[in-house]
Amino acid sequence: ASNPGAGMRDQTTWVSDGAFLKRYPTTAAASTAWNRGLSAAEAGVPTPAVHGRVGPTVLSFERVDTLGKASLAEMISLLVHLHGMPKGGLIRFDPFLRIRPRIAAAPAQVGLLVEELAARDAALRWQEVAAIHGDFHPGQVIRDTVGKVWLIDLDDMAAGPPEADLGNVAAWLSTQTAGQLSGLAEGALAQVLALSPGSNPALAAHFCA
Repeated sequence: ASNPGAGMRDQTTWVSDGAFLKRYPTTAAASTAWNRGLSAAEAGVPTPAVHGRVGPTVLSFERVDTLGKASLAEMISLLVHLHGMPKGGLIRFDPFLRIRPRIAAAPAQVGLLVEELAARDAALRWQEVAAIHGDFHPGQVIRDTVGKVWLIDLDDMAAGPPEADLGNVAAWLSTQTAGQLSGLAEGALAQVLALSPGSNPALAAHFCA
């Protein structure tokens, strides 16, 4: 969602003048996206630039034509840029933001599992040490026609530990092939952590779970 708790997806429209338009559910959500885009650009994060407003809830962004996919190493390198930007004004990361609205309709055992994970998460008392993407996976990274990689979709940015982004991408990678999930997650985490030697493996594993 573009705005935490809004329960709505933003809408993107490509236009022909070298820009694309993105619609947000509220004026406040559009303002937040504008400010995040400017802050990211000032911090040197490779992300499409915000051109300006096109109405109260629509922003115009720099258009990036894509060609091919980014490697895992390139993805992690983008995170390094992002995690180094100022985190002022960002809300505390909520690992259950996207899960919580679906719990009521899920089987009872799923609800119990989420409760267990939430209790474990609270007990860790992790620190809000960096600006993080909040929903990082391969679909949030694009490669342009000259080979440059870009980070997109900053709508879920929050303040939290970098391991939250690392754990999320490891979880995504581990669900892309058939097999024993725990073993696949372990292998995916090993790949991600090998590219992030300063990270806390136990904390990354927690967010992967």
